[in-house]
Amino acid sequence: METAIQQLLHQFPSPLMMVDGALEVVACSRRAAALFDIRRPRGAGLEARLSEALAADRELGDELALATARLGGPEAEEMFSWRRDERRYEVRVWGAPFAEGAFLVLFADVTHQHISEEIQLDARHYLEHILANISLGVAVLNQDLKITFINRQQLGYFEKLGVRLGMTEAIGATLEALLPAGPGVQWQSLCLPVVRQEQDNAQLRQHYPTQAGELVLGASATALRDHRGEVVGAILVCENLTVQARLEQELLRMERLAVVGQMVVAMNHEINNPLGIIANSAQSLRLLHPEFDEKIAAKLHTIEAQVKRIAAVTERLRTMTELKAEEYIADGPKMIDVWQDQQAK
Repeated sequence: METAIQQLLHQFPSPLMMVDGALEVVACSRRAAALFDIRRPRGAGLEARLSEALAADRELGDELALATARLGGPEAEEMFSWRRDERRYEVRVWGAPFAEGAFLVLFADVTHQHISEEIQLDARHYLEHILANISLGVAVLNQDLKITFINRQQLGYFEKLGVRLGMTEAIGATLEALLPAGPGVQWQSLCLPVVRQEQDNAQLRQHYPTQAGELVLGASATALRDHRGEVVGAILVCENLTVQARLEQELLRMERLAVVGQMVVAMNHEINNPLGIIANSAQSLRLLHPEFDEKIAAKLHTIEAQVKRIAAVTERLRTMTELKAEEYIADGPKMIDVWQDQQAK
């Protein structure tokens, strides 16, 4: 019977051996012998030489002793990791069904799997390090819109919006539950159609009042897909656009001033020249006809004064650096306050 078992195990395509309660090798496959660099028996057989190699490897021997001691029945199985040189193995131990008091030990080479897992783990840590230090706020949501990852910048935006919490408090919660009604509802509503696959991405830009002043945040939601291309969640990315919004407002103000300047050039060309003729004519009439009565002379003075006023307005428009609109009539159209700087003085 033992010879038949030995012959059977010798042909087994993987490193496999059978040991007794004292961890002496009873039978083994040629692959198991090759694993310990035993190529051909010299004097003693494969089993005896493999027993010597097993006894020499104290780490493997100790793990095997613990595994066999923990086995609770014929169908029970124990597993541990073992390393030989640069290779990694997953060792499985279970009771031999055809030999009482004996155990089968199978070695599975998981080196490439382990390397792949290490690469994936390193890549994940590297990615998390990048996400933790970029200037953008990032939150990853699952299909239930619960946060599975969030970086420090996004938590910083939460704090500016009045909610201070740590990463562990944020993980597993929804945006709507963490944030005030405004941004929480808005961002969750932004991610919802993405998770439902109604659209691949969505964007939002909002102004939020804070204790430090107005905060302008741009938010975009993008579908998170697995290796099969199926949507498994959403990635929310937030960016602080406060400075950009101020620059845009300044640019808009400068554009308005430029338009006013162009209008002033047109007014100077189209209005000031006729006004000059009107003013000179009124002055000439008053000086050349001293016989005019006081009413006519007063009207000529009025014409000259109004012409000067119009000229002053056009000059003021040319030199304005700030545009401020006020109501011309109650609940009606607005007009630019031309003399706002002078009134302040």
